[in-house]
Amino acid sequence: MKRFINSKATQFALVSMFFILAVIFHCYGVQAEASSTPAFTGDVTWKVDAEVEATLLSCEVKPYKGWKKSVCHFELNIKNKADRSLRFRVRIMLSEEGLGCGGFVPRKTKLKPGEEMKVVYPVRYEKIPEAIVITVNTVE
Repeated sequence: MKRFINSKATQFALVSMFFILAVIFHCYGVQAEASSTPAFTGDVTWKVDAEVEATLLSCEVKPYKGWKKSVCHFELNIKNKADRSLRFRVRIMLSEEGLGCGGFVPRKTKLKPGEEMKVVYPVRYEKIPEAIVITVNTVE
């Protein structure tokens, strides 16, 4: 076996196979990453204070280890438009299902003026909802 691995032809074949597999897996990873953020196609009702700019980046069903099943995840981008540091309260309600999720942005500190932050909220619902209500309030 040792003599087989030490031959130049075998080493070249092993290195070539490794290189080809690396290229294949890299291309597959790039493809999967590009299509992993689907846009939300349902109805969105926004209730947002003037000091904040909120954007829904994605809504997708993916595994959540806390509940050991695939659930709906909402990804939001929150930006502080005020001239002072603020904290925000985000609520996402699935109006037809009677479910909701949310939290503080950021959890413990405040966002500085012009600063933005991405947050992800899971909700215990196994499919993409048809309509949601997003409320973002300022917390002093």
